[in-house]
Amino acid sequence: MRDVQDATRQLFADLAEGRGGFDAVWSADLMYDGERRLSNLAIGEPDLSWDLGRFVVASGSVPVVWSDAFGTSMIPRRIGDWFSPFGSEMQIDVVISAGKYQDRIPMGRFIIDAVPDAEDRRMLFEGQPFTVGESFKLEVSDRLTKVARDEFRVPTRATSTSAWQEVQALTGFPILKSVPDAVVPAGMAYEGAKEPIVNKVFDLMNAWPHLTPDGVLTALSKAWGSPVDTIRGRVSSPISMTADNTYNSVVVEGKGDDGEPIFAFAEIVEGILRTTNAGGAVSPFGSRTFRYASEFLRTYDQCANYARTLLQRVSKLRGVRRTIVEPLNLLREVGDVVIDASDGATARITQVKHRGAETTTLLEIPDE
Repeated sequence: MRDVQDATRQLFADLAEGRGGFDAVWSADLMYDGERRLSNLAIGEPDLSWDLGRFVVASGSVPVVWSDAFGTSMIPRRIGDWFSPFGSEMQIDVVISAGKYQDRIPMGRFIIDAVPDAEDRRMLFEGQPFTVGESFKLEVSDRLTKVARDEFRVPTRATSTSAWQEVQALTGFPILKSVPDAVVPAGMAYEGAKEPIVNKVFDLMNAWPHLTPDGVLTALSKAWGSPVDTIRGRVSSPISMTADNTYNSVVVEGKGDDGEPIFAFAEIVEGILRTTNAGGAVSPFGSRTFRYASEFLRTYDQCANYARTLLQRVSKLRGVRRTIVEPLNLLREVGDVVIDASDGATARITQVKHRGAETTTLLEIPDE
């Protein structure tokens, strides 16, 4: 959950119970290279979503409303203009107010990716272009976009055996160490796109790359923690089930110091998700294999241990998803473990979207 004052947390709890209310106003600061160029910029309600299944978790669009006493236009027309998609960022927050109480909730630091279809509506006044007011839309995504765009121009040797130090070296981001460090094999060399390499370094720590609301790189553990909240208020909660994300067999491929591939296998041999029946016949579910390859795994024991750990994770999720629509709750974050008050089930949030007076979350429900 987002870190807020206790009074703010209570406002959302009261709203879920059908008591009280508050005003929520979206706001943004325009940033460039650590410098704040505009503060409390007027924006309409953004269309933003967070998805734990993506490397770039957060993305969407933001409507900007602009006018000033000098009639200037802020629609970007060249590289270097303040809203141009060449390094400009937006710190997007929501200001909560109830009576005299007020709190600002940081929602995320976003890169401006594009300015689609901005229409120039300037008029001439005494021969000079003049803008009465304008609005335009920005397409944005979180700061991991910089990593997703980047690659190594030549093979590059690892600088240390610390996973956290490698994360900082690979991304250039400030980091917040939120999970225990892991050992990067000596003599590692990187090449190609950075995104899969960064993912695999985080895999060593059993975590996903994650950004704090102000854009600092941290880690989100793949292990489920204790529940941080209970979902009580709801508008709807449809349930769906699919077998697409459930596996009963894992193949892990590593690479030895001599460059030769190393393979390790793990599978479920009993229960509903068994790969075969006694005697070798095909089981009712059949066999569904998850494959994983990493040059960071350098011995058979490392590959075998990772295969067993991975099998536990990809087989326990039985494909049950519950979409929860509840009164606006800006505290929800992907990765949060929550309790569904309707049945007491423990679930993990994998997607979040806020729209108007409602918050929609997608919950992943594990097998008991």
